[in-house]
Amino acid sequence: MGDLGYRGTTKEFVENELRLKMNISDKSTNPGFNLHKKRWPVERTFGWFGGSRRLAKDYEYLPQVSENWVRLSAIGVLIARLF
Repeated sequence: MGDLGYRGTTKEFVENELRLKMNISDKSTNPGFNLHKKRWPVERTFGWFGGSRRLAKDYEYLPQVSENWVRLSAIGVLIARLF
């Protein structure tokens, strides 16, 4: 699912190259604030990661290192929620 910013070449790339179906939400059919079931957990998680300074910019050379920093941030969020 994507918003109106992903229409055009991004949608064509996802559908033609990756062979995936991409749904674009339209503001005209959804007046006001509507909560998307799949989008909300992702946005909430990004909000939790906002407290991690290391994730503010892409400092790492390898994508695996960036992925591990995301995992460490997720572990930190989970530990904070336990206590």
